[in-house]
Amino acid sequence: MKNIKKLLGLLLLLPVVLLVAMFIIDNQGTASVELPGLSVAELSIGTWMVLSFALGGIGGVLFSSSIILRLRARLARLERVSSK
Repeated sequence: MKNIKKLLGLLLLLPVVLLVAMFIIDNQGTASVELPGLSVAELSIGTWMVLSFALGGIGGVLFSSSIILRLRARLARLERVSSK
């Protein structure tokens, strides 16, 4: 069963990777990003968009997981208090 889940996950991930690669290839215009005190090399616009989307998704997961952990701890404390 684990092998089937891994295979299905791989089969679902493969089209996403192909679409991202096609997106990066189709958007070849270059752009440079300059942040205060940091100059970043020129990359294609497609690469910048994929990187920003990925970093935003990772940031959202990290931010929400900290809130979820805090709420679970609060719920566990309330359940301990109410069971006494």
